Amino acid sequence: MKIFKHISLFKFVTFFGIVLIAVDVIWSLIVMRESQKEKAALTHELNTLKAKLFDLQEKAKEIEAVKNTPKAT
Repeated sequence: MKIFKHISLFKFVTFFGIVLIAVDVIWSLIVMRESQKEKAALTHELNTLKAKLFDLQEKAKEIEAVKNTPKAT
């Protein structure tokens, strides 16, 4: 029966716990959104680099084709 004296304290602690859980959920959402933006930026950079590499390979193939083409004399 002595526990009934502390019910108001239990309510305060419970409310504080719920607030902490809400803050954690909001923080997790913010971190997830930032990580998705970073992933998208890195994917874009990777695709750009792949395109540049492909262009360089195509130029090298063209140069090699020109070198291997017999010259008309």
